[in-house]
Order: sequence, then structure tokens, then C-alpha cells
Amino acid sequence: MMDQMRKRLPNYKGEYPVWLWTNRPDLRYMRHINRGKKAVLLEADLNTEDILFSDFQAWHLVLSNEFLTITEEEDLLIESGHIIMSKEKSWERIFNYKELRQYEYWKGSEDLQAVTGVVPLFRLKHIKTFIGR
Repeated sequence: MMDQMRKRLPNYKGEYPVWLWTNRPDLRYMRHINRGKKAVLLEADLNTEDILFSDFQAWHLVLSNEFLTITEEEDLLIESGHIIMSKEKSWERIFNYKELRQYEYWKGSEDLQAVTGVVPLFRLKHIKTFIGR
């Protein structure tokens, strides 16, 4: 992800990614935090050019070191040993989330995630502590 941030974010300076949700999740029910653990929810107002958006579901193929196919035909080609592009090149499709969702394989994928390199304190709008349920 950091390599893609270097390529795609003009102000990125090599920091570790700060993972963001584009829509505030309901942290009470989604089990983001283990039960009984203290956590902090930050809401920030960031410049769009400092954020790299990607498809959350497709990202799991990158994490699993899998080829990101967009059609059944591509699946069959990959399974039969035909190389249509490098695996790493296929992973870049997670950033074209609008195009990705045009394909039948990805129509139900509506989860958008984001990363940024740094969140300056003056960009924080809201800070809330909570305990995982």
C-alpha cells in the first residue's frame, strides 16, 4: 500500500498508512475492537488529495496474495496458467473501485476504505473514547 501511496498521493512522505473509513462504522456491533478493550474513534477533515481510496473487499485478495480477477473468463485463464498481467498489476484494480463495480464479480462490493500518510492534529474534528462490546 505504501508503494501505491508514493505513486498516487502528491504530499505523501513515506509514513506508515493510517487506515480510514469513508463512512463511520457502527463500532458497537461490527466487532472492530475486542470486547472490553479501550479504543478511540477519531473524525478528521482531510484533503482529498491526501487520501488513497480503494475497495475494501478486493483488498482482501491483495492481503491473501491472490490474483485479482474481474471476470469468470479471467479466472479460467489464470487457472489454466495463462498470464494476462502480473499479479501485482492486477492488485492495482482495487483503486479503480468505480470501474471494478461494473463487473458482475464485484457488483455487490460497496465497501470503500482509505489510507493517508499522516493526520495532523488540527484536522481532527471529533475524538471519542469507547470500549469494545
